[in-house]
Amino acid sequence: PTSAPTGSPRPVGSNQSAAAAVRACCASLAAAARSAKDEGGKAMNEQAAQLCSRKVKPVSDGKLTRAKALAEVRSSLLGPAPGACR
Repeated sequence: PTSAPTGSPRPVGSNQSAAAAVRACCASLAAAARSAKDEGGKAMNEQAAQLCSRKVKPVSDGKLTRAKALAEVRSSLLGPAPGACR
């Protein structure tokens, strides 16, 4: 019997959709920074948005999973993450 190859890379399309999900999180964080009522909230969301933007390429290249990238972004926040980052 023939079995499917193990360890095969994920299709490129799924990497692109994962990268799009990370970009959506970045956009949500940038919006949260713009609408923050205090400097601390603004700075925290800006920093998280910058970290988030650095995760897009590794996700797109298949070197980092969407879940891992978003978990790293969430861990940089001191408060709740926007819905797009969950």
